[in-house]
Amino acid sequence: MAKLKVCQKCGSTMDSSAKACPQCGAPAKGKTGCIIGGVIAAVILIPLIANSSNSDSDTKTTDTSSAVVSTVSVAEENSTVAESKGEVKEESKEEVKEEVPNNVYKVGETLETGKVKITFQSAEDYTSDNMFIEPDEGNKYIRAYFVVENTGNTDTLVSSYDFDCYADDSAADTPLLTDKMLSSTTLSPGRKAEGYVYYEVPQNAQKIEIEYETSYWTQKKAVFVVK
Repeated sequence: MAKLKVCQKCGSTMDSSAKACPQCGAPAKGKTGCIIGGVIAAVILIPLIANSSNSDSDTKTTDTSSAVVSTVSVAEENSTVAESKGEVKEESKEEVKEEVPNNVYKVGETLETGKVKITFQSAEDYTSDNMFIEPDEGNKYIRAYFVVENTGNTDTLVSSYDFDCYADDSAADTPLLTDKMLSSTTLSPGRKAEGYVYYEVPQNAQKIEIEYETSYWTQKKAVFVVK
């Protein structure tokens, strides 16, 4: 049985060995023609596909590079902001920090004048056990404990009256209380004396300080903070 094929021009059937269509005369196309056509199409399309791929690749590279640059920029910006915040915090700390004058002493601290060494050991409210010695109405007694050492080369006089107390910047009275009071005495070099100094202050006083004159000639004062 003869093999048939279809004319590409008019659609008529013809013998597969025919070189032209018996109906329209169009030349018959065989497998060789298809192969040549396929090769030509490949030659034309491959460069186009390659160019398209290269174009896509370049675009992605550029986009990635831009993304990297953008990420680095954001990171640097965040770092700068963080550093800036850190500097602001440090500046805030410096502004908040209070400088304590070198003539102010708290409980547990020691004053040294070159002649005496005075340690501020404690401060507290005091209640008298003598019914005849009571503070005025609205007032209370306080006391502070000091240890005084003669660090000079000559004798020195020590007394509770060397100290003055101020409550809210007003002078406080000294009551006649003798319970373990710092007595007036003369200390030889290297000797110590210790005891309480007593004062009567308002019950609602917000600031209580005890002063000690460190120099007779300059009248400089050391301040022991009770409250």
